[in-house]
Amino acid sequence: MHARPAADGVSNIVEKESHARRYDTETLLAWKQNPAYVIAVARRGFELARIVGGIALGETIVSESDPIRVFVTHAFQETEDYLRVFEFLESVDRFFYLNVSKPENVPPTGDVGAIKNELIAQIKESEAVIVLPNLYEENPNLVRFLMDTADANSKPMIAIRHFGGVLETPQAVVERVREHIQWNDREIADALKRQARGEDTARWESIDFPGWDEHGEIEDKT
Repeated sequence: MHARPAADGVSNIVEKESHARRYDTETLLAWKQNPAYVIAVARRGFELARIVGGIALGETIVSESDPIRVFVTHAFQETEDYLRVFEFLESVDRFFYLNVSKPENVPPTGDVGAIKNELIAQIKESEAVIVLPNLYEENPNLVRFLMDTADANSKPMIAIRHFGGVLETPQAVVERVREHIQWNDREIADALKRQARGEDTARWESIDFPGWDEHGEIEDKT
């Protein structure tokens, strides 16, 4: 018994080539009629490919069922900067996190050992630690202890600059963190994604088609 691939194979190739030409023609016509729509479709296609590709490669996608666990340095008080971190994160669309820092959990005994154990337990629950420079200036020994604990438990640290950018972040903090960022909602969320999940946060805001814009082909007026 002999296989007969030739005829079927040729017909399949012809059909595929014909389909490819038809697809190219339809795409070109759609682009000429509505370039903004084609750009939007391209953007959505790129985002879908990034998500599907990430899943195929084992990339962890942040979701409501799997939020990033965040610890923000504190001395059992909710300072302005402490609260500001979560205000900024709340403003980021489709970013899910869980605050595991608990300033309200003051040990009833109040002794140093109990305080350290409570802070260690909170940091161990986290995936990433945000270090606030204001707290370091007020209580450097405490923040050094928090950073030591983060290092001992392999928790990546991110420092946020002083709010308003007037003061410089202490060098003792900058030297130990993986990222030193500005007060920006998207920048904080992206840093957490990178450090906690190793997620690529490169952003593609636009796709350029030389000689075309959202209104169609650009006329050469020279």
